Amino acid sequence: MGQRFQRMVRIGLAGLLLLVLAVLALRPLPAVEPAGRKLTRDGMPPNTAGRRLALVVGNAHYKYGPLDNPAHDAEDMSKLLREIGFAVTSLTDVGLVQMRQGFDAFARDLRSNDEVIVYYSGHGVQYDGHNFLVPVDAAIARTDDLEQMTLSLDAVIEATSARKPAALVIVLDACRDRSTLHGNLRGLAEQRAAPHMLLAFATSPGTTASDGWGRNGLYTKHLLKHLGQPGATVEEVFKRVRLGVMEESEEQQVPMESSLLVRNLVLVPSAPVSAVAQSEAWMAGASESQLRV
Repeated sequence: MGQRFQRMVRIGLAGLLLLVLAVLALRPLPAVEPAGRKLTRDGMPPNTAGRRLALVVGNAHYKYGPLDNPAHDAEDMSKLLREIGFAVTSLTDVGLVQMRQGFDAFARDLRSNDEVIVYYSGHGVQYDGHNFLVPVDAAIARTDDLEQMTLSLDAVIEATSARKPAALVIVLDACRDRSTLHGNLRGLAEQRAAPHMLLAFATSPGTTASDGWGRNGLYTKHLLKHLGQPGATVEEVFKRVRLGVMEESEEQQVPMESSLLVRNLVLVPSAPVSAVAQSEAWMAGASESQLRV
């Protein structure tokens, strides 16, 4: 009789526990911004004062060396970034004046608490250890033309990092394999990120990136696949992108990054698990001994 009574008490307490958890789960919760609206860092509260801003540039219709995919890359990247909560400024097939004005205006608008992504798809070149992004109206005949006809990556980094955003990610799907430029200009030079910044390259220094065989360039194809994955840090995202590009290109193209980020940045937070789901999972796996009082 005593053992039966104790067993009934244990079952009753377990049922009461489930009832309490269910009631708590049904209580109104504070308003939560949709997933993808904030960057979380090492479990710390998100930066509620900052904005999430992105500049996306895709140059395809070059006078010399046109490309198939950068306009598609820019369109698809803009769409994805908007879906995960970024306000996107998009520039497609821009000449030198528009390109410089677009970058300058974007940089001037940045604030110290903003989280920022700059994405560029198109031709890029290097000379004497410096990198340059090429507008569609460039007609580069010699190295002396670079400073007058292109946008220096040094200038982009300096202008954006000077505003001291909370996080800055610059992605370059440049140095495409369909460039008509002289061999000593092809590919990008190795370059280090500024503090609180991650600088991502579609391929290794001095090599070219595939323009792809479908809608997107090879690098951007894999970036679109992984960038919106919940719970992944940006470092994890770029590792997955690197693996995918290396496998598909048979290691002919190896993406690289330079990072001086000081926190783990998560673009899309993981979905929270409800109290009821947690209690049900615990009860399903609990043994009789764990239910004893």
